[in-house]
Formats: sequence, structure tokens, C-alpha cells
Amino acid sequence: MQMTSKQHMQQVIIFFVVVITIVCWFMYFQANRIIAQIQTNESQKVWWEENYKMIQQIYNSDGFKQQQKASIQQALSQMNGQGTQPNQPTANNQPTPSNQWAEETSIKKLSLDQLKKIKDDAYILGNKDAKVLILEYSDLQCPFCKRHFESKTLETIVSKYQWQVSKAMRQFPLSFHPYAQKAGEGAECFAQWDAEKYFTFVGAIFAKDLNTNGNDQVIYEVNKQLWWNESSFKTCVESWKNSQRIKDQMAEWSTLFGISWTPGNVIINTENGEYVVLAWAYPAGDFEKIIDQFLK
Repeated sequence: MQMTSKQHMQQVIIFFVVVITIVCWFMYFQANRIIAQIQTNESQKVWWEENYKMIQQIYNSDGFKQQQKASIQQALSQMNGQGTQPNQPTANNQPTPSNQWAEETSIKKLSLDQLKKIKDDAYILGNKDAKVLILEYSDLQCPFCKRHFESKTLETIVSKYQWQVSKAMRQFPLSFHPYAQKAGEGAECFAQWDAEKYFTFVGAIFAKDLNTNGNDQVIYEVNKQLWWNESSFKTCVESWKNSQRIKDQMAEWSTLFGISWTPGNVIINTENGEYVVLAWAYPAGDFEKIIDQFLK
């Protein structure tokens, strides 16, 4: 049976309608994808601009520049075997490195309530009743914090002074380090056992180098290495309590001690609340000068 010209025309029309429908659907789908991508790019742009402004504020702050300068000066003096002896006065009454050091390491004092809260919340490695406590603030994705931790500067000091000095750590994940927050929460989970487990987890995370090899699964990989039940660890990490603890620690560093970058250290006389802030990574000798002053 042959098709009439009318039937043939109908089939042609149907074919074109189907083709046009498919093309329109495809174009609609692609347009939605393009719009979604544009929105994502714009949101990332806004996120980056906001965080970049905060980074600029940190790096442009006088305190940050002074700490960097002091760190470089201390490192150079150590390399040259000069120590940190006072320098001769300079022309035009410009501050010398020794005067700057004295100003930056001036002794301040905590209230008894503030001191008690810090000690109660600290995961202390070493003698819990030591006269001097070194409180380290760290970001587990920060390359400078990694270098400071792996240099074992604080461990060497605790070992040297034995029962007189102890150390503890606080988490301060910076906003532009996307894996630091969860890593900090993982550390808080291990702290449920004891301070030694906490520092074991921190060391394993730093060894993974989140700054170059970071992803959301690293903390779970480390947990498997350290043999804690996977389900229990995941439940703990997702608990709001750990997130809140880190927020409290960040507020303590930025509000109580007035610093907003890492690494940072506070050397505290636990008997009277006197303290000195070393808001960067310093050589062991600089810590020891302050510790010796507190131990007199």
C-alpha cells in the first residue's frame, strides 16, 4: 500500500517537530548548565574577594609585619651566632631589634578566672602542674604551623625543663584553609582520650601536608592509621560540640590575646597569670629567655 502525498507530508512534519523538540530541550538544558556555572563562578569570585581582603588585612597589619621582621632578625642572629644581645643605639632614635623585642614581648596578665579557664580547657602534654605553660595556636593546613610543629621546638623545651614547663595546643583554622576546620575537629575527637593521642593525630595530619595534598578524606585516612572505630570517629567529627570548641579557641586567641594569624604561642606563668605572646614561630632560645624570667 503506497502512502499518499498527504501522509508523507504528515510524517515529514512529525519528524521535524521531534527534531525541533529535541534541539530545544538540549538548548534549554545547556542554557541552565551555563547559568548555573556562571552563578557558581560569581559566588566563588565573591568568596575569594572577601577572603582575599581578609588576607590583605592580615599581611598589611603592623603587628604581622613586626612579627615577620623580628622572626627574620632572630633567625639571622642565630645563624651568625650572635644570639639576641642588645644592639647599640641607632641614629635618629630608631628602635633597635633588642628594643623592639622588649616591646613585643612585654608581660601582660590574665585574671584568675581567665587563667583557670585556660588550664581547665587545655590538653596538656607534660606536667599538668608545671609553673610555665606554653599554649600553641595552630592551623593544621598552615605550612608555617607544620614547620613549627615538626621542628619540635616546644617538645625540646619541655624536655629540657622537665616538670617545670608543659605545653598545650589550640586550634585556629584560618578561613582560606578549607581543610583546617575539619582537621581541627578530628583532633578534638582524639583529645577525648588524652593529650598524647591529640598530639599524635596532629602530627599525623601535618605529615599528610593538607596545604598541598588536602581533601575531605584525609582525616578519615589518618583515623584508620591510628585505629579508632570509623563510625564513632565520623559521629564525633560531625558533632556540633567540636565545632563550638574551636570557635571558642579562636575567640580566645583573637580577642583575649589580640592576634589573628598562626602559628602563635602564649607563654603563661600559671601561678600568677602573667604571660607573653610570641605570635609567630621563634627559635627555642627566645622561648627560654621568657621561661627563665618566669622561673626566677
